[in-house]
Amino acid sequence: MKTIRIAISLCLLSVALYAADEDNFIPGQVLRVDGSRLSTLVKVPETATAKAVIFKDSETGQNTEVESSEIRSITVVLNGETVEYINTLYIDQSSNRSGQSVWIRTLSWGEIVLYASELSDGRSIYLLKRSDELLPREISSNSFKTTIVSYIADHSYLTKDVESNKYSFKDLKVLMDEYNSWKSFE
Repeated sequence: MKTIRIAISLCLLSVALYAADEDNFIPGQVLRVDGSRLSTLVKVPETATAKAVIFKDSETGQNTEVESSEIRSITVVLNGETVEYINTLYIDQSSNRSGQSVWIRTLSWGEIVLYASELSDGRSIYLLKRSDELLPREISSNSFKTTIVSYIADHSYLTKDVESNKYSFKDLKVLMDEYNSWKSFE
C-alpha cells in the first residue's frame, strides 16, 4: 500500500508543482457539463476539492476562471502521457453513500477504470468504476480482497491469485491493467 500511495502522491505532487507556477498552463481539452468542448491552455486542479479551474485561449490571453461544477473533465498530456482529470462524486467506502465532489485522475483505463486522488486532509483515495456504473466506488486496503474479487469475478485466474494473496492493495494498478488487458481481448 505504501508503494502505490507514494507513487500516486509523487504523480499528484509533480502535477501540482507543475501547475502551481503562475504562468504554467498546459494545452488541453476541457469538457464542460453542457457537453461543449474547449481546446485551451489550462491549469489542472491543484487539489481534489479545487472549486475552480483556470484556463486561457492563448499564452498572452486573459485568465478565465470557471467553477469546477461546470466542468466534467480535463485532458492534458504530461511527459508524453495522456492524463484525464474528472470532476465527480464518488461512493465513500465508510458510509456507502456518495461523498463530496472531487477531481480524480485516471490511472488505468478499460472495463474497470481505476482512479486516484489526494484529499485535502492528505489522504489518498482510490476508486473503481465499471463501465456500467454511474459513480466510482472507493476501495481501500481493508476492503481490497472482497471488493476486487467482486469486480474481477469473470477472470477466474486473477480471482484465484487475489484470494491466494499473490496480489495485494499495493498491486491495484498492475491488477487493473492486467484485467483490462484481458478484457479487451475477450
